[in-house]
Amino acid sequence: MQLDAIICTACGFNLRTGKKIQPQVMNVALPKPASSGMGMGNIIAIAVFVVLAVLFGLAFTSDSMATIFQISAAVFVVIVHIMAVVSAFQDGAGTGVMTLFCFPYAIYYVYARSDNPTLKVLYSIALLIRIAGFAVPMGRGE
Repeated sequence: MQLDAIICTACGFNLRTGKKIQPQVMNVALPKPASSGMGMGNIIAIAVFVVLAVLFGLAFTSDSMATIFQISAAVFVVIVHIMAVVSAFQDGAGTGVMTLFCFPYAIYYVYARSDNPTLKVLYSIALLIRIAGFAVPMGRGE
């Protein structure tokens, strides 16, 4: 031991208290290695994107298809927002409430604070679908 040492690093003896310190074992979870393949979340995101893209294209053919696209897009956007809110509540109550009620904060949470890549992809699709919804003509009387 060094002259100014208090605890022996070899045996755990504390010179001040005259007692030996019992070592404590800590379980540390190691992060999972990143998978090189496409996960199920990415496959679902691609499938949803393709379906909504087809519905978007068909929305220009008739009012009924435009309505189907708008309803499908709205349901998808709500589901993705619920996923973001659930994820945010897992981080904390304040984060969850802010994500639930404040759209700019929801965007910030998903892209800056969340570590869920599938949520980021789905939220990106939801934002694109929201923007695309403004381009769909409604009420043409067809």
